[in-house]
Amino acid sequence: MADTAPQASATQGCPEAPFDLHNYRDMMDDACMYRFTVGQAQRMADSWVAYRMPTGSVS
Repeated sequence: MADTAPQASATQGCPEAPFDLHNYRDMMDDACMYRFTVGQAQRMADSWVAYRMPTGSVS
């Protein structure tokens, strides 16, 4: 994903950093993953519309 900052190595624990690394596409403690980047949120919304959005019919 283009809006996820590049890193030289995986993040461990719950560090503080000068850039945004508290997103779900990083390898850190679950307690530190508390938001999605703008691009991640858009991809989720697009996937919902394409694959899961209710069409009005009941199965």
